[in-house]
Amino acid sequence: MLWAVKRWLKTNAPEFKGQPITLLGDDLYSHQPMCQDILAVQMDFIFTCLPTSHPALDDWLQYLQVMGDVKILEVKLWHQNSRQVYHYRYVNGVPLRDSQPSMLVKMLQRLN
Repeated sequence: MLWAVKRWLKTNAPEFKGQPITLLGDDLYSHQPMCQDILAVQMDFIFTCLPTSHPALDDWLQYLQVMGDVKILEVKLWHQNSRQVYHYRYVNGVPLRDSQPSMLVKMLQRLN
C-alpha cells in the first residue's frame, strides 16, 4: 500500500503543484519516510498516530503535558437542542520518532 502512495505522489504530485493539498491517512502512513516524501512534493498531511506504534511520540506528549506545554482547546457547539462540548489537546514541535534526525510534527488529540 505504501508503494502505491509513493507511486501516486511521483506520478500525480506535479499536476497539483502550487495548490494547497492536504493528504489524510491512518497510522499506516504516519512514519517519517512517508511524511518526508509528502513534504518533498510540497503537500501537507494529517495522519493518525497510535501510541503503540509511536511510543517516542507518546512519551514526549506525556512529558510535555507534565511540563505544562500542551494546550487545551474547548469547543462548544449546538446540536439540535443540546450543547455539545469537545475538548482537544495540542502541541507543536513534537519528535515523530525516537531515532535521529526526527522531524517535528504538530499533534492534536480529541479528549472526549
